[in-house]
Amino acid sequence: MNKFISFFIFVFSVITFDANATDNYNPDSNHLSIPAVVLGDKVYRDVVITIDEVLSIGGSNAIPNYTAKPSDSFDYYDSDRNQLTIPNVSAYGNIYYDVVVRVGVVLAVGSSSKATLLESASANPSLLKSFVLSDPSSSYKDQCLNPTIQFVIPVKLNDDKLQDFIVHYWCPGNLGKEVTTATPDALVAFVSQADGTYKIDNERVFGSTLYRLGGASRKYVRGDINGDGRDDFAFAMNWEDGRSGAIAISNATEPSVLMSMSDGSYRVTRLGKPNWNHSVEIVKNSNSVDVVFGGFVRDLQAFRFINGSFSDISTEYVNQYAGSWGTSFRAIPDASTGITQQFAGTASRQATNVNGWAASEQGIQILNKLSSNWTLVKEYWQKVDFIVNWISWQLTSGLQSVKTINGKQYFGGAYDEMCIMPALQKGGSRLLLAKMGAAQDTKGRNLIAGQTYSEQETTPVNFYNFFALDATGNLNPIPSPIINEESQSNFNFFDCKDVNNDGLPDLVSYAFTRPGFYERIADGGKPTIYLNNGKGQLVRKDISNLPKYSGGNELQSTMADVNGDGISDLILFGSTTHQGGGNVQIHLLRSNLQLPN
Repeated sequence: MNKFISFFIFVFSVITFDANATDNYNPDSNHLSIPAVVLGDKVYRDVVITIDEVLSIGGSNAIPNYTAKPSDSFDYYDSDRNQLTIPNVSAYGNIYYDVVVRVGVVLAVGSSSKATLLESASANPSLLKSFVLSDPSSSYKDQCLNPTIQFVIPVKLNDDKLQDFIVHYWCPGNLGKEVTTATPDALVAFVSQADGTYKIDNERVFGSTLYRLGGASRKYVRGDINGDGRDDFAFAMNWEDGRSGAIAISNATEPSVLMSMSDGSYRVTRLGKPNWNHSVEIVKNSNSVDVVFGGFVRDLQAFRFINGSFSDISTEYVNQYAGSWGTSFRAIPDASTGITQQFAGTASRQATNVNGWAASEQGIQILNKLSSNWTLVKEYWQKVDFIVNWISWQLTSGLQSVKTINGKQYFGGAYDEMCIMPALQKGGSRLLLAKMGAAQDTKGRNLIAGQTYSEQETTPVNFYNFFALDATGNLNPIPSPIINEESQSNFNFFDCKDVNNDGLPDLVSYAFTRPGFYERIADGGKPTIYLNNGKGQLVRKDISNLPKYSGGNELQSTMADVNGDGISDLILFGSTTHQGGGNVQIHLLRSNLQLPN
């Protein structure tokens, strides 16, 4: 009891706060009263426990930058660690958020039921139903206790109308260290059941309780590689888990393809040689399919699936323009046949008189491919202002470019991901949408050539650039069609697809919520959504009526039609399993997203 009291009093001063529903701590008895706590697939209500130790506190109402959790958020209990994560707790006249404690004694439990609903439709009229895929800690705990959740992938694993899910976890650590061992990881398959619930079924889907991709996954693409009518998945793999980048090959591993089998299961195929992979694409040919991988320690690797197996055709893809494709490249399929003979790739030019690699210009190139012959069609370049010394998030020393964007200085500014987008309105051109990833100095300094700066003293920013594509491959920059773009956010992934079933392409940025960096705290993991208004514009939608993640700390999302009703649903989950972020929270929307009239 004394540890609990002293910890709270030491950290925060007393401020009165009025909350509708929250845990309550009685310091005299050391009793914590909990309205609802989730354990496995059940929710227990009116629970009373004692506290053994307070492990951490995320924030309180005394910190204005830390947003309160929803008042109906559940507590989450991790039985492996005997730890309880509390979204809101009232103590000493304050409300404290994201508190983690070690449980002492359970004194009382009022009732229990299946943990199927997070928010009722009556509480949020935009929702049809909400449910949880509980943190499968027993499926990855032999790898590490708090892995990164890289992807939650919707996929059909049975014949019902519900989407199933494959989740990839990998283990971070080794910050700045020179490590040569593999990054531990695990795949987990959540399969829908006849009663609408989900169960972990790794044995049936993968043939093993523990199943691995082979490291950390950076990006993935889906497509029917083997022609069986089911989705397959190609992953850009690496061992970039925080270890030093000074020895680049220590971050390298072989690419992976997760292939569907004739019995409905999936198996991993490792291809080629180790690379620090960051890019991947599936390419449709007239009678075969290629999977192509780009990275930072060797040339492109490409493999053709034909007659039931993969053949290495890397020599067909290696070309003089592909030096920067490790960052991103995209196939530009024919709009009618889907067959690809044209590609867009990120590009850079080496700065002169620099001791090390650095870019003087960064851009995009459009290339035609005919067998192994490549022709440059069009290119677009942006000049770098100057070069600075740079200490990366992995604590590796190197060089970084500085570029002026919209009148402000930023580190980086290279294009790091792209998509091919249908015309925004009838009669328009197809678009190449390129995300420019940059970093802003948090100290507001005037950046100077040759000086040393640290990535840990920056905050991520992202800008979308749009280019019109014509039938010949011409690349023409156009003014951004986005209304109210959110550039002050950190995200790796986005979708260029119709998310409201109106036949027009929309744009969804799966931006992170990171309270430790004061990033999108109020959004609780929700994405940034730009809906097509039918006038050639993408308008940022108000997402305040969509639910936030209940619990967790660093958060993210994806969107997919989970129940087959033609409506894209919201899927929220943590960036890691830490502090209750391991649950996948699925919100079925009642209707398609719309802009106000």
